[in-house]
Amino acid sequence: MTSNFTINAENELQKYTGTDKTVIIPDVKTVKMNAFVSNKTIEEIVIPKSVKLIDYSAFRNLTALKKVKIDGEDTQCYECFIGCKKLETIIASDYVLDQILNYANSKTRIQLCKKYLNEDKENNIYNSYCKKVRKTLLPAIISEDDDKAFSNYVERVCKSLSINEIDEFIEEANGKTKIQAFLLAYKNRNYSEKDTDINKTVNEEKELGIREKTLADWRKEYGINKTAEGIRLGKYKGKDSSVIIPSLIQKTPVKELDGTFSNNQTIQEVTILDGIEKIDGFSYCENLTSINIPDSVKEISIRCFEGCCSLTSIQVPEHTMVGVQAFKGCNSLADSNGFVVINHILYDYIGSEEDVFIPDEVEEISVMAFSDNNRIRKIIIGENVRNIGYYAFAACGSLKEIRMNGNVSFDESVFEGCSGLTIYGPKDSNSIKRAKSYGARYIEE
Repeated sequence: MTSNFTINAENELQKYTGTDKTVIIPDVKTVKMNAFVSNKTIEEIVIPKSVKLIDYSAFRNLTALKKVKIDGEDTQCYECFIGCKKLETIIASDYVLDQILNYANSKTRIQLCKKYLNEDKENNIYNSYCKKVRKTLLPAIISEDDDKAFSNYVERVCKSLSINEIDEFIEEANGKTKIQAFLLAYKNRNYSEKDTDINKTVNEEKELGIREKTLADWRKEYGINKTAEGIRLGKYKGKDSSVIIPSLIQKTPVKELDGTFSNNQTIQEVTILDGIEKIDGFSYCENLTSINIPDSVKEISIRCFEGCCSLTSIQVPEHTMVGVQAFKGCNSLADSNGFVVINHILYDYIGSEEDVFIPDEVEEISVMAFSDNNRIRKIIIGENVRNIGYYAFAACGSLKEIRMNGNVSFDESVFEGCSGLTIYGPKDSNSIKRAKSYGARYIEE
């Protein structure tokens, strides 16, 4: 029943008040934060193509939720199913599925992987996460005597591994007889003696400025996961302060960095060769000072460079999609006024002023750029700003006044938690119309 949904003038679903077990969300563009929070009856949710954003915590603590179907190919959804302890089935595009699994808690991720391993259809995204959580997942499957799940795990995940990685799996399973038996049988069945020579193959990257390395050399430096698209480069194991990320390993293209350098306190300079499409995993590299982003990069993940306090410059291609808080805490990227601005987008503010003027070079204020700043009392938005991202000023408890030009686009989440705020803007402007529609306090000038 549509009467159970509260939908605002911007076609955003703000609240669901029904008690149905199966809920089909109407054709809205956004499911807002906490829209379904703590619902105890919903078991299945269907989300239509029209939904472009599922907000943070939108479905938090749905204790009965078992199944989710998301029809949109590129729907954004960050940490929206937190606390959904019974969730075991997600039907979604690989892009959406990757987001959900990436931000799911450990228990939910294990449940989803176990359910997947009992299904006949194979999926590379699930295979990748099954590998990541193997130290928890494999013992859980064995303890439940789930032979089909384990057999599928071995066949689906192990096929992308080298003989060295198979041996690592066997070593990790020390004392777990059944796991070791399965893996040894798989190794004996699928690897002949000639396969052990695979590590002697020399990759052909001389022209790219990288010394010749065998596959064994690369595995000593990185976790390597082969997918249908190419190689996903995992955790860096080396000690060098300057690193070149290859575009090819053994003639296979490197497509993604996956948590590669997070919390690495040694790395100072990174050169990424053209060909890599997604970057994730430089958070809290506190000594990183320099990195290049080639034109091939399509996406920089959420919080990718968070806490890289020594990073002094970065060039990001204008077509690259940048995740939420990707440059949070990058203090050395800030200008003299405390603004972190890249490609005319303001990503973070580290200044200490109570009255803040957004500079004219800024055309967009990113998601959560000023959130939780309790020092700011007044903000003047520059003439060229056209869009303010979700929760950009949320929980700025001291913010009392904001002045903006007439053409700024924003939604009600932008000023969530700013209880004493008054918005000033030109009479009958788009900015004032939006303030009115959200019930915000405003003054026309």
